[in-house]
Amino acid sequence: MDSTGAIHAPGWVWVDGERIAAVGAGSPPVNLATRAEHVIDASHMAVLPGDANVLLPFDVLEMATVSGARLFGRDDMGHIAPGAAADITLVNLDNARCMPVHRPDSALVFNASGPDVHTVIVAGQILLDAGRVVLLDEAALLEECRLAAQNLLRRAGVEI
Repeated sequence: MDSTGAIHAPGWVWVDGERIAAVGAGSPPVNLATRAEHVIDASHMAVLPGDANVLLPFDVLEMATVSGARLFGRDDMGHIAPGAAADITLVNLDNARCMPVHRPDSALVFNASGPDVHTVIVAGQILLDAGRVVLLDEAALLEECRLAAQNLLRRAGVEI
């Protein structure tokens, strides 16, 4: 397998007082099928100074899915096909943050964010449905977190 390639490794670098995206090669690839918020991170790579066509939204998505899987030696992921890993994230682009949607790839890369994720399916199992976690009682978990935070503050002597 050829180990040369570029994959999504988001990070910011300051060059002559200007913030630019750093693109890493040889770091672990990102599988957007299960981590939609990485689309936003990947979009930072499209904000390179100079030519606006240096990295198009479709290229960002391809790097984060098919190309990343290929560099990882995984032909069974990064795309939707029979026999491929049954992982997918459905993103709702029908909202004020994403509109108007002239091109879905551009809207996904430049406008969508975590709250726009509608459904997440991993290994054929629905983990998030209509924005709600289905594998656990989210309300009970949040209440447990609130109580743990209050207990921590109480033990630390912090009064609210």
